[in-house]
Amino acid sequence: MTKPKLTNSVNPGRATRAPLRAAVSLQVAIVLIVLLATAAVAVGIVLVTRGQEYAHCETFGCWWFTAIMTLLAVNVLAASVAWFSWKKRLLAGVILHAGLLLLLVGCVQYALHGIDGQISLAADETIDRVDCQKRSRLQVAWDPKSDQSNRSPAGFVFQPGESYWSQGNELDLGESGGVRLRVLRYFSHAAKKEGWVADETGDKIAALSLILARVKGKPAAELWMLADRSGSQADVGSIKIDFQRAVADSMAEDFLHSSQVHSDILYPAVYPEPRVEFLAFPSGKLLCRVSHQGKYRLQREVRRGDVIETPGEIKITMGDYLPKARPEVSYEPLFSPSKTGDDAAAEIEMTLDGQTQRFWLERGKPAREFPSPRGTTTTAKVSFRRDDAALGFSLRLQEHPPEEAGSDVSKASLTSSVQVIDPVRGIDVVHEISREKPLIHGGFTLAPFTILPDGKGMIFTVAHDPGSFIKCLGAALAGVGLLVWLIPSRKRREQNTK
Repeated sequence: MTKPKLTNSVNPGRATRAPLRAAVSLQVAIVLIVLLATAAVAVGIVLVTRGQEYAHCETFGCWWFTAIMTLLAVNVLAASVAWFSWKKRLLAGVILHAGLLLLLVGCVQYALHGIDGQISLAADETIDRVDCQKRSRLQVAWDPKSDQSNRSPAGFVFQPGESYWSQGNELDLGESGGVRLRVLRYFSHAAKKEGWVADETGDKIAALSLILARVKGKPAAELWMLADRSGSQADVGSIKIDFQRAVADSMAEDFLHSSQVHSDILYPAVYPEPRVEFLAFPSGKLLCRVSHQGKYRLQREVRRGDVIETPGEIKITMGDYLPKARPEVSYEPLFSPSKTGDDAAAEIEMTLDGQTQRFWLERGKPAREFPSPRGTTTTAKVSFRRDDAALGFSLRLQEHPPEEAGSDVSKASLTSSVQVIDPVRGIDVVHEISREKPLIHGGFTLAPFTILPDGKGMIFTVAHDPGSFIKCLGAALAGVGLLVWLIPSRKRREQNTK
């Protein structure tokens, strides 16, 4: 009698072996490597455009990136443990995957801890630090003459990237020494823009923005005019523009209806040349009149957007009018930078002793000073510059190309003699270096880049890659795995001979 067959049964052994097969599966490894390679490309783009901190938060620190790395590591480890029962082609795949994984680890280590910088060395100058091109530093120091001079300076280092931050890409740098900083906006190349904003706390300056355009269609230009006690004047072509402040609102009637204004701060009504006059009043009202050939063609109140016709070829459009104003400096992205050294600018939010304020800093410019609420004499100095790193040894420029070779940047003219002083390793030797023969010492590679503008020194590029050994090892393993994969097995050779 035959035993009945069981249907819909579950094989425990098969269910247990399925995850093991997936752990050592070559197909799974290929899928994970493709995903990791795609992520690596995306990370590289983010690192260049938005900086290290953003890349770390949105890629390296995300669960999906950790999951891919963990699954690939488990796959490689399982394949290595089970290689005795695998065929040679599968073993080759494990070696190849391990090499690719090491390559990715080396690339990540370079992205996080690598240095690409420059050193400027004048003749007979000694230096032991390198300016990092990718890293920037915000430094908050205290005036030594203030009552808080004993407070320690606070430093904040970040990698902003080589592009422009889109709106909303803010970076919290944290708190140090009682100071908290946030980067609100960053432009790798920025143009300075000076303007005026409303300030209800002050009443000394009124600001007026005028949009000037020629009737023939030439590009418009913005003109800011200020009115304090003395007012301001501007010549635009054949037209003169005056902006003054009235001492009382009662002067409005005379300004609009009289042929001549009886005030020390205003000019007579009859002028030989066309003139546009603006008069600001304490109530916030702004009046305008246009004179031509001794007569007023326009006398009325004006507001933003109004167009003022003038006798000449200039058309004036009213912009912002601020009865109480203060100056404000801002920056806008410069997408076509010149070669004259346009540099980065960042908008910073600083919280100091419980008070928060926003301001712009231009990299490489003198520090800005801010009073602290702790005392009337306390001053915080905030600077924005490129970060630097220690070399671990000193460099001294002994010989460099002659001054008359400043415009010659050929490889031969950049050959220089540099003295390496390394007390830790007991080294004090002079090297002759060029672009073809860079100096390699202490994990740094130094090569001449160009001559200083004054012709009395050199600029050298400096590179440090802490992941170079791991990448070389990964490349070697990947090559070995590929060779093993391509060499046919003995069984396959015997089949081919038969």
